[in-house]
Order: sequence, then C-alpha cells, then structure tokens
Amino acid sequence: MTIIILSLTVNVYYTNVAVAAAAAAAATTTTTTTTTTGPALLTVMKRQIVLVSFPSRYENCVLCVQLRNLPHFNTYNSGHGFQYLGNIICNTTEYNMCIKERIMMGNKAYYANKQLVNSSLISRNSKLQIYRTLGRPVVTYGSESWTLTMEEETALAVFKRKILRKIYGPVKEYELWRNRRNDEIEAIIKGENIVRFIKGQRIRWLGHIERMQDTAIPKKMLYGRLYATRRRGRPKMRWLDDVSTDLRKMGINEWRDSARDREAWMRIVKEAKAHPGL
Repeated sequence: MTIIILSLTVNVYYTNVAVAAAAAAAATTTTTTTTTTGPALLTVMKRQIVLVSFPSRYENCVLCVQLRNLPHFNTYNSGHGFQYLGNIICNTTEYNMCIKERIMMGNKAYYANKQLVNSSLISRNSKLQIYRTLGRPVVTYGSESWTLTMEEETALAVFKRKILRKIYGPVKEYELWRNRRNDEIEAIIKGENIVRFIKGQRIRWLGHIERMQDTAIPKKMLYGRLYATRRRGRPKMRWLDDVSTDLRKMGINEWRDSARDREAWMRIVKEAKAHPGL
C-alpha cells in the first residue's frame, strides 16, 4: 500500500514501516509527501486522518492500534480512490487506474495542440519537441512511483506510437499510402521510448533517495518492512524490486555504491532511457 503524510510538522514515530501516529496531532498547512509499502493508506490533512483499506489481519498492528486512538480519525472504505497531486490514490498497490488517467490527460494535451502537430509549417523536429515538452510530461507525471505491468507498458507504448505517427505522417508504398509500422517508428526515434523514460526516472529517484541521510523519512519508508501475516498467493510487486530488476537487466548488481556517486548515477539514468533491454 501507499502511505501519504500531509501537513507533517512533528517527528515521525517509526516502527517497522509504521508512520508516526502522532503526526496528525500537530499537523499544519505545510505539505510533505512520503510513500512506502504498508498495511493501509494514510492521509493526514488539516488535522484529519483518513485510513483507506483497513484489512482485518492488521487490526493488532502497532500502527493501526495507535491510529484508532488518535483524534479526528475517520475510515474511508472506497475502492475507487481519490485524486491527489495529479495521481489517483486508491486502496490497492496497482497503478492501472492512475496510468489510464494519465494517458487520457495526455490525449487531451495532444488534441489541445493538434493544430501545431498537423501544421505543415512546423518541422518534424519541432513537433517532436512539442511532444517531449507538452505531451510526455503530462503522461509521466508522478511516474517515479509507478510499478509497471506488461499491460500498462503496452498502453503507454501505444499512446507514444499514436502521437509519433501523427508527427511523421504516413509513407507511400506501391502508389498507396499507409501508416508507419512499429519498427519504422522505433528506427526514427532511435530507441527512445516512453516506458524506458519512466524507468529511467524511477532509477533517478532511487539514487536520490539512496543519497539521503538514513534518518530521512523517504529513505525510512523505502527500506521499512511490515512484519505481519501475509495472505496466500504471490506477493505483489514492490517498487524497489521492480527498479532493482531493471538495474540487473542493465548489468548493475551493486547499485548502492554507484548511487552515492551523483555523476556516475546520472550516466546510468541516461543509459536506462535508451537501453534495449528495458
């Protein structure tokens, strides 16, 4: 699950992956956001606590027991989630709903600039720059926290190819016009891919967290663990496991040493955005 703390002004009480239960008591209008894996979704905003998805197996968890004793405690049991900072926050670890929302916003951004993309007075390089500055950032907003499945990667790649086909137009073959094939699109952009871009952004964020002090809240949340009974079945993919898999595909196993060197890590990020294995 994702734990979000808003308006945090006091020290964090930390037990395993537990977030400070006392944080809400002194919450102000200052906004700080931290994410980690945990039993539930916690939102503290203007002295209000909303706990999304309160599983019964966590009833005796230290964090959950302390949350129930806090003032201004409410329970939010909706599976539809809500929007926060442009992303959909729900009571599951899946980002399918959020990614669909971002792709829809990317389509709106494209149609808002459709006249520029279709204009014959603008060069293809300029149109590609429009996509990189006005289209792709809308879709990839908040993507540093995503864990991607094959279905989600395919949906993102389809969006990217649709925009690039509009930019580069059809080709004439045997006196007939046809759309450019996927391999032709890949050859034009020389391996640049929105999925690889997202994975590069995740790797960049991982290095940023690794260089933080051990007492920093994001680092505690990343490496924290919840010791409780798991439900049967395959565990859900964790963010750190997903990013570590990408680094292993690049041949980087001892990534923590590399992450402490900012310049070396930026070279790894740049390589990831064009790596054929990602």
